[in-house]
Amino acid sequence: MSGRKANDKYLRIAKAYIVHDLPNGAQRVRELVGGLTNDKDAIFRMLSLFGLCLAGDLNDVQRLAVENHRQIDQGSERFANEACLDYLANPSPAEEERLLTKATQNGYAAINAHFAIALARLAARDRAGALKKLEESTSRTAIGNLSFEMARVFLLRMNANPAWPGWLQGKAAD
Repeated sequence: MSGRKANDKYLRIAKAYIVHDLPNGAQRVRELVGGLTNDKDAIFRMLSLFGLCLAGDLNDVQRLAVENHRQIDQGSERFANEACLDYLANPSPAEEERLLTKATQNGYAAINAHFAIALARLAARDRAGALKKLEESTSRTAIGNLSFEMARVFLLRMNANPAWPGWLQGKAAD
């Protein structure tokens, strides 16, 4: 894939992480991540599903994670992004524990794991649980990790405004 195509995908995902607060935010998020939830690269599938969590519909995230999940290699340790997709397909306590166990050996994987859990909790309207996982996402430093940077942004916003994001307070996602 060319650098420009990858850059365009990252920009769409970054926009999706921001526009959910705007009018018609959930619809805008869906349009931005459309097609990326089944991208051939696991990183884009994972990041786009993270963005879709911000549309506030965990059932939609689960459905897409199940539909578009692909294993890299059945016989080897699963790549960190694929493990996040496993979790998003079934965000249960058992899958959360499995994800965190797999991610402990790698700082980037651990950040992605905590961020995946935080966003799934946000989509499930569990602000306190999401806040805790965002704090864990930012407990390590990772240069160039989008999950780390977005976790920092979301953590700052949540600490500054107890009503953020607005759709958690009963305002339905569009």
